[in-house]
Formats: sequence, C-alpha cells, structure tokens
Amino acid sequence: DGRDGQDTKLAGVFVKGNLLYGMPMSYSGISSFGHIILVEGYLDVISMHQAGFDNAVASLGTALTTGQVNLIKRYTDHVYLAYDSDEAGTKAALRALEIMREFEMPARVISLKPYKDPDELIQKDPKLWQKAVSKNVPAVDWLLGKYADRLDLNSAAGKREYSDLAVNLISCLEDAVEKKHYEQKVAKELDVSIEDLRAKKVNSSSRRLKDIKIEAEDKITDGLKDDL
Repeated sequence: DGRDGQDTKLAGVFVKGNLLYGMPMSYSGISSFGHIILVEGYLDVISMHQAGFDNAVASLGTALTTGQVNLIKRYTDHVYLAYDSDEAGTKAALRALEIMREFEMPARVISLKPYKDPDELIQKDPKLWQKAVSKNVPAVDWLLGKYADRLDLNSAAGKREYSDLAVNLISCLEDAVEKKHYEQKVAKELDVSIEDLRAKKVNSSSRRLKDIKIEAEDKITDGLKDDL
C-alpha cells in the first residue's frame, strides 16, 4: 500500500538523528580511551583527531537524539561532553545531559572557557586542550557550578535560590552515597549543615532532572554569554 511505498523510500534516506560524525573513525579510540568525547561541530572532531584524541564524535549539527545515544551505548557508557561554551552550547549541553541520564550514562563535562569550542582551543595550543580534558567534572558538579556562577552566594536571596536549585537537583540522584557527597558539597558552599538542606521542601520527590533543568535553564543562561 501507500505506507509500504513510503517506508521503502525512507529506508534509503540518510537519517542524521541516528548517526554521529566521525564514529567509524573513532572505534579504536573509544576502546583505548575508555570513553567518548561528544562535541557539536565537524571541525571540532577533525581538530581533536589530529591532536591525538581519536575518540571524538559530533552530532551532525543536530541536538543529541535518543538514536545517537543508543549508538554510543553500543561502544561505551562513558561520555565526556565538550559542547561550545556560548549560551546555545550550554542549553544544548543541558538537553544532552538529560537524555544521557535517562539512559543511565554517567556523563562528564569538559570546560572550554575562555575559548568557544574545542577547535579554537586546540588551534591555540593542543596542550591547553589536553589540560581541559584532564579537568573534566561530573555533570552534577558542572550544573552546580553554573548555578553558582549566576547567583550571588554572599546574599541571603542568592543562597536561598541556589539551595532550592541544588536540593532539587540532588533529589534526582538515586545512589545514597552520591547524594550524601553532594549534600556535603552544597552545605559547605553555603556554610550550613546538611540538616539545614534536608529541612528545605522539595516540590516533589518524584521530580526528574529534566524538570529541574527546564525550571533552571533561564537562570543558568541569562547573561551567560557575557561571562563565558
């Protein structure tokens, strides 16, 4: 029928949402490094491979999709995210982190500041890129850092807002040890006790990272372009 004909035509179509640029060239690199580095642009992948990081792939100009995450999971569960450091890149990173958390992939983030993207950083000095990679942080630490960057933690209002965001984020964590670690980290940042943090009301115990991300996204990216 007509649908069968449509399916036949689609079978030969190049579906960007299911592929990653540089993936065929990265199989051995992913195996040797033990993780994959996910970037936004084609030039980023080319520069990274030339610099010896042959475990880099890009999402072909599209936002990260579940199809692409499924492809990554065939080779590794460990992803280092190195998206552009501008506002758009930050928002794309937030969306990518949510998808990877849904797939139970422990993502980490590479900070590129003050450079725009991996290509620019590598062109400046490949050693700077190697240093940036070595300083990668877990996704939760990166998110907490973004919250702290946008708020005045010396003010009562800033501490309240930061603690609201942090407590809601921590509530999404399932592992008790990991949760305790971040409770201690946030309590130290705010100079309060863990009991003080736990006394705060979380909107819903069933909230997911996606809900927290959407609520906080504007706070994180508001004016971010001037700071990065």
